[in-house]
Amino acid sequence: MFVTHSLSEAAYLSDRIVVMGPRPAVIKEIIEVPLQRPRHPSLMRRPEFHALIDRLSALLLPESDES
Repeated sequence: MFVTHSLSEAAYLSDRIVVMGPRPAVIKEIIEVPLQRPRHPSLMRRPEFHALIDRLSALLLPESDES
């Protein structure tokens, strides 16, 4: 297990990412990283890497209060 706040670090190093919500901490989603190994730093310039970062970012945005 590895804990990080860096989305790119999580995407590059992990095979599975567990996204936690705010307190009380709950698991929002578990994502299987679809990037093949071995991973080369040039992967960080590819669209599939950025799509994963976008997905993670969306999960971490505060949920809007739709009233």
